[in-house]
Amino acid sequence: MYPLDFEEFLWAEKYSTETIAGLKKNYDGVQKVDPFINSKLEELFREYIVVGGMPEVVAHFCANHDFNEVLKIQESILENYRFDISKHAKGAEKQKVRACYDAIPKQLAKELKKFQYSTVEKNPLQRNTAAVFGG
Repeated sequence: MYPLDFEEFLWAEKYSTETIAGLKKNYDGVQKVDPFINSKLEELFREYIVVGGMPEVVAHFCANHDFNEVLKIQESILENYRFDISKHAKGAEKQKVRACYDAIPKQLAKELKKFQYSTVEKNPLQRNTAAVFGG
């Protein structure tokens, strides 16, 4: 299963295939886009950016339009990934695997989009303890 793209998000929001095709035609430069329609589409796109494309999250959002619940579901999914990614590792390896997983967003934000194991924190537990105890 793959994340939903923006068009699929619009389908989930109950926009018809014909409406979406008309919007595509407008944005492809064939017709001028009405400012009201453009504003609504920008709003929908911002919602899509926040909600993301995970099917469970999109389904919940389309049913309730509750961003607080969306955040809870997103955090739950990420925590499940953290658990799942390290469940086959043994002992101290679990911490290393989780540290690598946690380092991915930070490393993807850099200009060099290559994962570098050498930049992963050596002792992630020490960092967490220091943050909790002010050290």
